[in-house]
Amino acid sequence: MTNLETVNADDALARQLDAIERVAAGLTGDIDAQPRALAELTALQPAAMSLLERCQADGRGLASLRLIAALARFWWMRGLGPRVRPYVDAALAAIPADADLGLVAAARRGAAELSYARADYRAARREYEAATALARARGDARAEAHATNGLGMVDREQGRYDDADTRHARALELYTRAGDDWGRAHALNNLGVVAYRRAQLERALELHERALALRERCGDLQGVASSHGNLALIHRARGAFARARALYLEGLRARERLGDTWGVAGSRVCLCHVELELGQLDTAREHLRAAVRGFVEVGDDLGVAESAEAALELLTRVATARDETRAYLDAAAALALAEATRDRIHAPLPERQAAELRERASTISAHVGAQALGELRAAVAAAELGELRARLRALVERDAEAEAPTRA
Repeated sequence: MTNLETVNADDALARQLDAIERVAAGLTGDIDAQPRALAELTALQPAAMSLLERCQADGRGLASLRLIAALARFWWMRGLGPRVRPYVDAALAAIPADADLGLVAAARRGAAELSYARADYRAARREYEAATALARARGDARAEAHATNGLGMVDREQGRYDDADTRHARALELYTRAGDDWGRAHALNNLGVVAYRRAQLERALELHERALALRERCGDLQGVASSHGNLALIHRARGAFARARALYLEGLRARERLGDTWGVAGSRVCLCHVELELGQLDTAREHLRAAVRGFVEVGDDLGVAESAEAALELLTRVATARDETRAYLDAAAALALAEATRDRIHAPLPERQAAELRERASTISAHVGAQALGELRAAVAAAELGELRARLRALVERDAEAEAPTRA
């Protein structure tokens, strides 16, 4: 290639990267910008993947980092994390010596988001810690807030609530100092999630209402959907199931409008729980099947574990109504899958939920026998995560097929 051809190729690459970054910026835009950005990025995705492959083949490390920083959020919203992960890992393993620290921090934070979405908390922690250190080295308060907030989310999912509270409070301070209302809402929301996990419902309600008000003011459609879901959890805890269902449905509609595969699956598993509380088993089953398909598609193993726990609740209710050993065995299989998945991803349940799970396990054991339950647990104890996903999907689909003749 001549010098002129090289210059022209570099100019063309720069224009492509600039265009992708401009569109991706809309993901943190307002209620109109977010769906538009997702639609445009979906159309651009084949070209963006081709560009990423070409950049890595040509050794253009800086361009690869720019693509990862710009597109990571879109990738996890569309469930593309498993597909792009090899490219992300390759880029982070070959960071050019002259790379801008801000760009490296943004790319590492993007990689952390993809790891978090897959419930790979060890990798997420490592990447968020690297992004935090880089942001501090540059004196970039907003970037430090993003990474610190992410670390708090990892702490929370690993049951380290004191650490999570400290990190989210620090992120809130940094966002406030930077005048970033979008970030402030995110930090408030996460503080509310920690409060809820600690059964501090009044504090959780106050924090989530503050987060929702900010998100509505910013026009953050995805954030509004998240806040609706978190407020619904509090109403569920108070026994206001119809109100919880309405909030979940609002969140589901927003996430479907965004095309957020991961978020839609999360709304579906929550709707499964609230329909069970309202006694609507068939509707709960439909939401559960959709949730499992979505979480399997995006490779979110925490979501798979939560879906297995929802399946356990559903199948236990079915078993109680039928008083059949087969139905209790299906519930026992869901229990074993939930336990094995959480064990593999190192994501223990909060103590209150863990106690409820132990109580349910005792009930199931009384019906199927300790030996049968032990055999089901042993069958999945050493299974890879891919096998656990496949087993859960087969279980919920089989249950649906078994119910079909009854409904006809």
